[in-house]
Amino acid sequence: MGSMDTAEALRAAARLRTALDMHDFGVAMERQRLRRLDPAAPEEEIEGRLLRWLRDLPPDADSP
Repeated sequence: MGSMDTAEALRAAARLRTALDMHDFGVAMERQRLRRLDPAAPEEEIEGRLLRWLRDLPPDADSP
């Protein structure tokens, strides 16, 4: 297996950055959803629910 050239490395880095940005966006969306469901909940409770959601999310959750 050969080493990656600079262009390939840049494309791989861009794909990784996109994947990480999508993950961050999904987490922010879920945080908003949890806040809408229970606007009176303290921030610690929302964060706890969010962490449980992340922990319990099945690896293939995006599969039908």
